[in-house]
Amino acid sequence: MENGGYRFKKITEDITLLYGFPEECCMYAVKGRDKILLVDTGMGTGDLNKALAVLGGGLPALVFNTHGHADHCGGNRQFPEIYLHEGSYADADRAEEEKKTLPGAEPVEGILDYDWRKCPVHEGNVFDLGGKTIEVLETPGHTPGCISLLDAEDRILFGGDLVVSNDHCSHMLAYVEWFSFSTVSVETWYRSLQKIKARQKDWDYILGGHDAFLLKPYYLDELLDMCRDILNGTARPYHPQLKPVYGNISCWKLEREHTAVLYHDEVIFDKK
Repeated sequence: MENGGYRFKKITEDITLLYGFPEECCMYAVKGRDKILLVDTGMGTGDLNKALAVLGGGLPALVFNTHGHADHCGGNRQFPEIYLHEGSYADADRAEEEKKTLPGAEPVEGILDYDWRKCPVHEGNVFDLGGKTIEVLETPGHTPGCISLLDAEDRILFGGDLVVSNDHCSHMLAYVEWFSFSTVSVETWYRSLQKIKARQKDWDYILGGHDAFLLKPYYLDELLDMCRDILNGTARPYHPQLKPVYGNISCWKLEREHTAVLYHDEVIFDKK
């Protein structure tokens, strides 16, 4: 398989988008002088090691999960170790089984299959790729274990599913079509969005988990605005009638020009 079965798209000189099967997330390879870093492993529908070898020319790889959903960590078994937050451990373990039910996510023959080791990361951890550093930010929102990765040299924030466009929609739900997962409150998500807003002097764009383009700061500003409306009771959402895709729950959907969020009444505020 050429490029390991993935298509490549240059984002910057050192950052490349990898994408393959339509339902898996956007993965990003960040190349430094000494190492190459992979943001998320998708559903493992191709040979990720081969793709990184093409992009990195044999550089050792560091592999991260922004969170533990099957479309972001389904290729973990192709690597001996993965960096992720402890809050994502349970989701990642469950995703090993749930990804088997994803339509079209067939096992790839002839690639390595590790019983991969979990390497915990925390707020402020910094990884040196050689001429480029990646900083970990704890940003619970889409799930309790969500992290964002700040590439200060390229002024890019890898946000996973914390910030996405309305093409994908931000999900604050505990069930989506073919898999279930943990979630947190809109209140907690809002605090994480505020955190990355406070670091805006360090980044110009966000690369999201399901948008194959650079998200400008106004995507974040729209989500912050919607969170405030939800929390203070002034939001005017509607029922999108998404059952059974979103399970036996009554979803609300709130939209702005570029972003949207799905949530339900039980996940608005932190549990006391």
